[in-house]
Amino acid sequence: MPDRLYTAADQTAIVVGAPNTGVDIVPGNVIKCVFVALADFAMTEITLLTLSAWQTFLADQTKTHAVTPFIDAFDLPPTTPITEAGNDNTTWNGVPRQRSTSFAVAKGKFSGADATQIKALRKLGSKSGNFQQGTRIGVIFIHEGTSITCLANAKPIPAYNIFISDPKKGGLGASNDYDFEFHLQGNWSTNEKMYELAFEGATLTN
Repeated sequence: MPDRLYTAADQTAIVVGAPNTGVDIVPGNVIKCVFVALADFAMTEITLLTLSAWQTFLADQTKTHAVTPFIDAFDLPPTTPITEAGNDNTTWNGVPRQRSTSFAVAKGKFSGADATQIKALRKLGSKSGNFQQGTRIGVIFIHEGTSITCLANAKPIPAYNIFISDPKKGGLGASNDYDFEFHLQGNWSTNEKMYELAFEGATLTN
């Protein structure tokens, strides 16, 4: 769940801004996702960058992992505040109270995907439900070129409610296209970190 607002420690702590590193963070478009079991992923910030470590991990049939097909039209919009009241005489100055942060909905499309690929990815849905245990699945974003995004210390981002549609049929020369989406909790990017691989991320495959 999102970090709780208004803890006593946060309200009384000194806040000092972080310095500008002088580097613009421009990861580029998301072209693939890697879904992994949070309990299975044990790469470090060093091994994460190497092709050999990825090949070893993806070849291990005792662990949960799935590299998606290439993604079209990937979109992950920003989160928004969840507020209450405002302009209704229930707060002393008419300003609403911020209570939390919304979840984010990641969406995209697999164009021309094979049904066997989709069947495997759909199995992640039962592992990513938002029940008492929380999701068991995390995601790593593969960008154009060599950049990837996950959390600091090479940790996957917890991903919830992974869903893949049935394909649309019909149309001149139409391909088998599957819409998909999954959810990220509010403030998911608090410990976000971009890494530069020693190889092209697009080459990763199941």
